[in-house]
Amino acid sequence: MQPASANNAGSFNDELLAVFKARKPWLVNRKIVSSHIFTPKYINNLINSDSPYLLSHSLQPVDWIEWQPSFESDFKSGDKLVFVSIGYSTCHWCHVMAEESFANTDIADILNQSYISIKVDREQWPLVDERFKSALELLKGEAGWPLNVILTPEGKIVWIDSYLNKDKFTKVIQGLAKRWQKQPKAIFSLASRIEATVNPDPLPTSNPETNPLSKSDWRKLLPKQHQSVYQALLNEQRPGEPRFFREIWQLGLLDEYLRTGNEAYLKAVENQLSEILLSPVFDAIDGSFHRYTVDSEWKTPHFEKMLYTQANMITLLAKAYGITGKQHYRIAMEQTIDWVELWLKNDSGYSSAVSAISEGQEGKYYHFSETPLDSGTVNVAGFKVVNRFTHDIQNENVQNYLISLDSLDSDWRELTSYQELKKYRKQKVKPELDEKVIVSWNSRYAIALLDAFEVTDKAEYLENSISLLESLWQAAKLDGELYRIVFLGRASIPPQMEDYALFAKAQFRLAFYQPWQTEKDDESKRKFYAQSDGNRVVESVGESIDESETSIMTTSALHDSSAATRGNWLLEQMMIHFDENGEHDGKSLYAKITNLNTDGEQSSVYTSVYEALALGELYSQSPVYKKLIGRFTKNHSHLPIEMFKHYSFVSSVADSLSPARLNHAIFAKGHGRIKAFYSEPNLNSKPNEVSHGGVIKVTFTMENGWHVNANSVSKSRFIPTTVKLDRDVADSQTDTDIRYPEPRIRKLGFSDSKLALYEGRFEIFLEGGVIQEGELQKELKSIDIRIQACSDQLCLLPETIKLNL
Repeated sequence: MQPASANNAGSFNDELLAVFKARKPWLVNRKIVSSHIFTPKYINNLINSDSPYLLSHSLQPVDWIEWQPSFESDFKSGDKLVFVSIGYSTCHWCHVMAEESFANTDIADILNQSYISIKVDREQWPLVDERFKSALELLKGEAGWPLNVILTPEGKIVWIDSYLNKDKFTKVIQGLAKRWQKQPKAIFSLASRIEATVNPDPLPTSNPETNPLSKSDWRKLLPKQHQSVYQALLNEQRPGEPRFFREIWQLGLLDEYLRTGNEAYLKAVENQLSEILLSPVFDAIDGSFHRYTVDSEWKTPHFEKMLYTQANMITLLAKAYGITGKQHYRIAMEQTIDWVELWLKNDSGYSSAVSAISEGQEGKYYHFSETPLDSGTVNVAGFKVVNRFTHDIQNENVQNYLISLDSLDSDWRELTSYQELKKYRKQKVKPELDEKVIVSWNSRYAIALLDAFEVTDKAEYLENSISLLESLWQAAKLDGELYRIVFLGRASIPPQMEDYALFAKAQFRLAFYQPWQTEKDDESKRKFYAQSDGNRVVESVGESIDESETSIMTTSALHDSSAATRGNWLLEQMMIHFDENGEHDGKSLYAKITNLNTDGEQSSVYTSVYEALALGELYSQSPVYKKLIGRFTKNHSHLPIEMFKHYSFVSSVADSLSPARLNHAIFAKGHGRIKAFYSEPNLNSKPNEVSHGGVIKVTFTMENGWHVNANSVSKSRFIPTTVKLDRDVADSQTDTDIRYPEPRIRKLGFSDSKLALYEGRFEIFLEGGVIQEGELQKELKSIDIRIQACSDQLCLLPETIKLNL
């Protein structure tokens, strides 16, 4: 694809100028162009993009075009070399190289004459970024951004690197352009050698289809994997290296603590969280977390803030609070949610990130000055100075510093110094936002809000999650198609698998809190999942479905506000979108996902799809989902190093074998829900104390047409519903400690006798959330629920459900 030339000033076409005029207010607001400029010197095709990062390059002299799906097969470069530059809006060195090189007309002349130049926002095209990032890591041992690549017209790598200064970059592009003109065979030879390194012939391995991992195999492997991650978390600190939060590791260890009671795992996570919360990587003034620290001691943050970081940390803090009841986890979680709502919320969802740069300086917004103010110096009582910086301002050295919490023993929001620091912060210029809404990241945040609601019962968190998912449904879906990005109200960029999967997962999580379907909705749901064909039932996925049936499914989902229906529609669309054999059986999808099985700052795509399918199978009972889920678990590598790199999936498999639940669960194959909480919380507890009251209420909700046996049954063959406190020490609990509801007496189709049942919504109360032995109190460890669900026609196998408070 040949772009319209922007090499000569004013050479752009009228269409680009019209788009510039339409987007000028945004460009002026971002200080990319002056309000006095009516016709810029240069405009390139990036002016059409839906990415703040790409728009920041749209007035450069380089003839940029943005990445397109067709480039996977053909760049249409006209026998030119292809230059691909990948970055993102909050990347400091991306902006440095943009100013030094891409705004330079001499460099632009070289690129425009000898290359097709493609600019990529890595957040729009994560798989494109991952492909080239992996290649750079293989070739040079490490990777960073901006990530710059030169390719042959066929797409093979000739050269790849990250940031280079103007002189070095000029030398590279000039030298390769001359060599391509004079010795193209030498360039092809170089590309072939690099290709052999980046994509070597695969080594012979055993076929996982013939040696699958069974449930028994997983049970044997899991303890070692948890122990391996535990040791890695303890030993992660390496001098001179950046440090990330490792939320995936911590969440997995907390789940394993719930399953096994291994205190070492809980202690390791609590120590890690304390280090984070007591460091400047946690912004205790505004709330929220910086992406990572550039040092190993949590002292110097990389100041950008990402939506997915906040979502991951909210989920982690919610689980830590749910397990321990310690208020500092809840306070940090609430602060972070408040920050996201205040800073990132827009009309279509939530912006993706906040830049590290303010007033041209990295981290300036977060620095506090020791220079006297009108009201005196800043009061930092209750906080500690962690890092000092000296800046030359008008020939005077000004001392600036970062601060962090000094203690987690009290609510820092009540400190006088907190209010003063917040007031001081408001005087500063805020860093810029990347306003694009990313479906997968927003879905993670919607899930995090539900996690926060589940441990606080704070209704606004549930309401915000509902509102967000509805906004995404309306804004990111056009004409029956999902899109990955929404920017300034416009949806664009084909969805990635993670968008489908995480959006579906969020819908299924929300379904827990929606009313059961009415009979009319049930009929619509049945049409969505199955279509009668004589004595044969055609599943919604996995068997041949004609166009009329697909139309029924699509129409049903698009006009149905049921979260479960929407979730299954998203899974169906994912199957279709990544289908190559026309069978809709998931085989093509699985083939595409096998290499997307490594965790990064976010859990892998492989894990996200697996978890979404597991929830989809629960709500739809689709045998195709079930079969595909089995393929994920059976065909995964058993090698310890592969499992370590994919701990999010290891944790998910562990949860499927032995669920680690806090205060809620789904049972009866999706026809029943349970939620347990303290009905009399202690609101006066201190931040480092647990806030448990003494009465536990367990609420059950059964779908219409389903029930469970009462606690007192008429015949011994029926399984009674029982609830039992499982404590660290034995106690003298009797039946009087537990209050069961009065049963309903009904006669059902499969029994001639009248039966004592619980159905609809009912509650069981447990007295004494803690037991007292003299002056020593022991906390409740868990609640064991034994239950058997039945419809009017059949009974499911009995279930034992463990909840933790």
